[in-house]
Amino acid sequence: TTNDLILSSSVNISGSLIVNNYVVLTNNNFIDKEVPSGFIDGFNDTFTLSHLPVPGSEHVFLNGMLQDQEDDYTISGSSITFFVIPMAFPHSNIKCSYRTM
Repeated sequence: TTNDLILSSSVNISGSLIVNNYVVLTNNNFIDKEVPSGFIDGFNDTFTLSHLPVPGSEHVFLNGMLQDQEDDYTISGSSITFFVIPMAFPHSNIKCSYRTM
């Protein structure tokens, strides 16, 4: 029928499909508003996500403001390093949303 989808060369990897060299993500691959490990103490610049993100899929928020990967931080594996150390203020927070494999 027209509702059937046949993928003769698909591979399932932890809930993801690889179809014609593209990764098709399923709903269980999204992490929303995760607070990464690491202290916001005015000295620490590195924070760690609990899962390995799909490169380029992360959205990093510092005190509610979306950060830019080119201007505000770098990411290597699951480690986020800010160019400017986040200052410790009451209610300071970092939240990240991203996709995983």
